[in-house]
Amino acid sequence: MLYRFIYFSLLTLFILFGKPLAAQTKINAVQKSFEILENEISIPSTASFKDKDGNNILLSSFHGHVIVLNFFKPNCRPCLLELPSLDRLAQTFKGTSVIILTIAEGEQNSEIIEKVFYERRLKNLTIALDENEQLLRILGGEKVPRTLLINAKGEIIGALQGQADFSSSVLINQIKEAL
Repeated sequence: MLYRFIYFSLLTLFILFGKPLAAQTKINAVQKSFEILENEISIPSTASFKDKDGNNILLSSFHGHVIVLNFFKPNCRPCLLELPSLDRLAQTFKGTSVIILTIAEGEQNSEIIEKVFYERRLKNLTIALDENEQLLRILGGEKVPRTLLINAKGEIIGALQGQADFSSSVLINQIKEAL
């Protein structure tokens, strides 16, 4: 009897006040898109990050590819919530000239990031590290999650601050337009 009362009370609240907050958050995330910059910003030739083995990788080594560059922290809830959609985005663009790079910010080691990726079943993303958070600052960011859209010339053409659903057709179309 008590269960029926709770069930019908919740159903009534849902009907009266609309979708639950979690659903509204998801809808808001889907509506986000890259803020397209009026003037492209060239990436410094020294901008780099580390791979999971500690090797230094220059961002300029991806010249000729469109890059979706996502900065995250493993203790950031919005960052973790968007990683699965980034993984699906990487699968969508597999075999094309679009590269999806997720870079862990801060004093993380690759084992921590591997655990995060394993727990979330992320199979299409590569582990990369920005231990001193220098790359994020060099590219004009301070907070995570932050995602940049970089064209094949190595210029930042769009930026997105905050959590997003990368399966959004708006975001996918913006990436395709950068090709």
